[in-house]
Amino acid sequence: MLRILLMDVNVLESELTTIKTPSDSGKSTEEISVQKKPSDADLIPINKLTKSTLSDSNSQSYPLVVLVACGSYSPITHMHLRIFEQAKNYLMYESPYQKFDVVGALLSPVHDAYGKKSLIRDLHRINMCKLATEDSSWIAVSSWEISQAGWTTTAETLMKYQTVLNSSHLYTSDIRVMLLCGADVVESTKIPDLWRPDHIKLIFGTIGVVVIERIGLDLQVLIEQDPVLSLYKQNIHIVPQTIINNISATSVRNLLANNLSVKYLLPDKVIKYIEDNELYGYSKKVAEQRKQKYITEC
Repeated sequence: MLRILLMDVNVLESELTTIKTPSDSGKSTEEISVQKKPSDADLIPINKLTKSTLSDSNSQSYPLVVLVACGSYSPITHMHLRIFEQAKNYLMYESPYQKFDVVGALLSPVHDAYGKKSLIRDLHRINMCKLATEDSSWIAVSSWEISQAGWTTTAETLMKYQTVLNSSHLYTSDIRVMLLCGADVVESTKIPDLWRPDHIKLIFGTIGVVVIERIGLDLQVLIEQDPVLSLYKQNIHIVPQTIINNISATSVRNLLANNLSVKYLLPDKVIKYIEDNELYGYSKKVAEQRKQKYITEC
């Protein structure tokens, strides 16, 4: 008789290990397939890390960087994807200061325990992120955060990624993980008791931050006037907004809740997934009724 014992039903990516154990009668053996909890390396993909480009094409060597964006991704939008390309362009080709060789990127959806109202189940958010990045040659999705027992801090997440990526020994020099974020993250460091001081020092002082500029906010001034952030200004890379992209996940959810089109705001595969699973209040029945009403009125 074959029995399936699930050790952890919340693990998204796991493998089955078959073992033999005596049967209840003691006269024969039976096979049991046990779901084996994946290791950190299993949850943090390296399959999309690319060949070092800048360092190969020039005699000069540049630091290898993997960009990490932590967030809700409820749902993932074209804006979320676009900032990776913006950051890569800037760090590799446009920065007037130090250049970096960007060899990969990780989308890291937050754990359900983060407790945000608009957060749908991690399984759906991971699936949507994977669909959105299927065609990307360098952006991968990590399920490490959502596979933990609870919510993990940004600092802990980034350090874990750096450790695991460097243990892969894919390159002759170390990989440097850098946090990719919006201006709101930098602003949030001013909120009392939101960030641990040692985490601000670690993220902004040691790891490094790549922040997308927001129109109407002078990040340079904000950093210069902050007694803590100003100490780490050399480690905070501000990416100019050459093309304004203000797609809001909140606005997308509102459109879906009213069964209105979100075409061109999200990847088509993500839209189909949302409709198939009727997420964010979207209803196939209501959508069909509206369609039929429109046809009748015409």
